[in-house]
Amino acid sequence: MFTDDGGKKASQAYWNALGKLKEMWLEVFDEDIGFEKQATAKRCYEQAIETVSEKLRKNPYNENKFKTYTNITDPGDPEILDKELRLAPDIDDLSPNLLLGIMLEKMDDLECSGMEKIELRHFLREVLDEAFEDRGTRRPNVGANRHWPRLRQYLREIEEMCTGNPQTERSQIMRNTYGGRIALLPKDPGRLTLKVNSI
Repeated sequence: MFTDDGGKKASQAYWNALGKLKEMWLEVFDEDIGFEKQATAKRCYEQAIETVSEKLRKNPYNENKFKTYTNITDPGDPEILDKELRLAPDIDDLSPNLLLGIMLEKMDDLECSGMEKIELRHFLREVLDEAFEDRGTRRPNVGANRHWPRLRQYLREIEEMCTGNPQTERSQIMRNTYGGRIALLPKDPGRLTLKVNSI
């Protein structure tokens, strides 16, 4: 748990972590956690951690679904859920300009080296490795998780800026690795290839 110094900083840290947990649960299951409200931020957070862990332990399918989306190794264990929730890297902690700048730089490097395409997950791993290098935390996993919609949005912004292809149309710089028409909002970067020479 957070260091409880009785001050506003500790209280706000609990509220922030609780907000992240509630957001994760809503994104995965499209419903509120549904825990009993408590008098203080710390007690609310602890109650939410216990409620989520208990619900997931009772349903292995939902536990695996939550684990995949959040990158938390064992969300059914309240101690692990607490620890990893507080330490979890978050793309929203980075400025859009930072990530957009790294993406453009990596694309330029690939094009200069004569590379025409690259598996998108490999490209995004390199981007996030650099973005989180000096932040004292591991980078988020690249996959069909809660970070992918934001990364996809940045890629589409770059595409619109560089090619004029609007975000309301299917991407021209991302392609299905195994063939077939790409969705307007593809759900898994692991199935996509980035066409470097199209930018």
